[in-house]
Amino acid sequence: MAYSEKVLDHYENPRNVGSFGKDEEGVATGMVGAPACGDVMKLQIKVGKDGV
Repeated sequence: MAYSEKVLDHYENPRNVGSFGKDEEGVATGMVGAPACGDVMKLQIKVGKDGV
């Protein structure tokens, strides 16, 4: 199976990598996947006074 150029670009040049601190105000965290086999995705969003 061949991957599209866009998928390969995101794989080779990740964007928006990192995480917010556990104690930062206005941060929500969600996790999805199967931790037993290592397939986990963590998503975070930070909302301030003016929105996202």
